[in-house]
Amino acid sequence: GLIEGLRTAVPTISMVVWGVVADSFHCRKFVWIMTKLASTCILLLLAVPYVYRSFVRILVVSVSAQLFVSSGILDAFTLEQLGAEKKMYYGRYRLYASLSWGVGSIVMGWVTDHYGFDWNFIMFGLLSAVMIVTVTTKIPDITSSE
Repeated sequence: GLIEGLRTAVPTISMVVWGVVADSFHCRKFVWIMTKLASTCILLLLAVPYVYRSFVRILVVSVSAQLFVSSGILDAFTLEQLGAEKKMYYGRYRLYASLSWGVGSIVMGWVTDHYGFDWNFIMFGLLSAVMIVTVTTKIPDITSSE
C-alpha cells in the first residue's frame, strides 16, 4: 500500500513542475522526451535482482520514477492540436487511450502467465522506446502557443 500510495501522490507535484518547466522554456517536446526516458530507465531497474530483493530499494525506485511523470504535456499538446472547434473530441482520444490501456493489461497478464514476469519489463522497455521515437518523429518541436 505504501508504494502505491506514494506512486500516486508524487506525480501530483511532479506533473505540475514539469508542466511549468515545459511552458516556461517553451520546450514541451524536449521535456516530455527527457522525462519519459528517465522514468523508463528508472522503472527498468526493478528488473535487477539487487533492486527487487529489497522493499526499500523497490520503494525508492518506484517513487523516483514518478518524479519524472509528465503526461500532462501530451494532453496539452493534444488539446492545442484539436483547436477550439474540435476540443469536444478530446474525450474520444482519452477514451481510446483508456481502452488500449485495459486491453494492454489483459494482454500483459496473458503474457506473464505464459512466458513469465520478465516479459513485462521487456515489453515495457520496447513499447516505451516506440513511444519516444513516435513522439520524437511525429510531434513538432514547437507548437503554435510556444
